[in-house]
Amino acid sequence: MMKNVIVGKSDEKVNADQDSDASEEEDDQFSCDGRNLKKRKGYKTSESDESEPEDQKASPKKCVSEESTPTKVVYDFQGSKSFQKLIHSPGSGVSVHLPLKHDLKGMSYYLVILPRNNEMWWMDGKLLQGIVNCVHKDENPNVRTPLWLKTFEKYHIRSEPHGNNSYKVERKNFVGHIGFVFDIETKSATNAMDEIKAIVKFIYGVMQTYADSGVAGSTVLDYLETTEGCLGLFKYFTQTYTGVPKQDLTKVQRDLESDMKRFSQKSPQFEEGFHLDTFLPDYDIKKLLEDHIGCNSWNDARIGVRKACYKDRYKKEMLPEWGKIEKQELRK
Repeated sequence: MMKNVIVGKSDEKVNADQDSDASEEEDDQFSCDGRNLKKRKGYKTSESDESEPEDQKASPKKCVSEESTPTKVVYDFQGSKSFQKLIHSPGSGVSVHLPLKHDLKGMSYYLVILPRNNEMWWMDGKLLQGIVNCVHKDENPNVRTPLWLKTFEKYHIRSEPHGNNSYKVERKNFVGHIGFVFDIETKSATNAMDEIKAIVKFIYGVMQTYADSGVAGSTVLDYLETTEGCLGLFKYFTQTYTGVPKQDLTKVQRDLESDMKRFSQKSPQFEEGFHLDTFLPDYDIKKLLEDHIGCNSWNDARIGVRKACYKDRYKKEMLPEWGKIEKQELRK
C-alpha cells in the first residue's frame, strides 16, 4: 500500500481538471542533477524492504470524523522513548488537517503542513517541490505526477489558532511553513495517515541524500538567482555586507547543504485533526476550497466542509464574507 503512495501509482485517478498541461510544464522547468539521488541510505520504497520496530507497525487511528470533536494524535518514528520529549503545541510536528470532502467526486483532500524548517529558512515550496519531483520522475517515468507533488507551497501562519485573520510574526519575521495537499478516495480514507507518513518519509529521504550529492548547494543558488522574488536572498548569500560579490562560493554551497542535512536527519512526528483555521488565514482557506472542492461561495460548502475549515465559526452567518476575502500583503 505504502509503495503505491511513494511511486504515485495510487494517484492515477487524480481528476483531469487538476492535471492541466500547464502543471506538467511547470514540473519540467526545474532541473537538478540526479546522478547520486537513487542510492538513498536508509530509505525504502516499500514496507517489505525492511522490518520495522513494533511501535512503527501499529496502525494509525482512524481519521477523525468531520462531525466529531477533532483530537490530536501524535506519531513518533523513533519509538516510545521519544514521546517524553514531544512538544504538545500546534506546529511542533507534521500537522495533518481535517479532510475537505468532495462528495460528488468521492475524494478527500488533506492539507499537510511540514514542521518549521529553522535550518532551511531560505527554502520555499517550489524549490522543495522541484528537488523531490526530480527523484519521483526518475524513479517513476511513466506515472502521472500525483497531486501532493504539484501543490508544495509556503503557508504564512495565522497569528493565533482560530483567532484574528492576520499573519503571525516572530522576531520581526513572518512565520511560514511549507505544506502540500494530499488526496485520496473517501472510501479509502482510513489509509490516509499511512500514505501521508510514507510521502513525508520519502521527502526527508530525498533531501538527506540530495544534501550529499555534491550539487545541492549550487542548485539552490541557481534557483535563487533565476526565480522571481528570490534575488535578495541570492545577494545575501553571494555578496559581502558591503555589496561586494564573494569570489569563492564553495563555503556558501557547503553551508546550504549542511542546512539541508540537519533538517532532513530529524525524525518527523505527526499530529492530526486540525481545523484549517488553526494555521491558515481566511484567504488560504478560501483558495483550498476553490481549488479542490470547487466552491465559488460559502453556499457551495456543505456544513461538514465548513466545520473542517473553522473550529467555531462554521455557521454561514459567522463566516467572513466570501467576496471580501483577499490575500494580505506581507507587511508588518
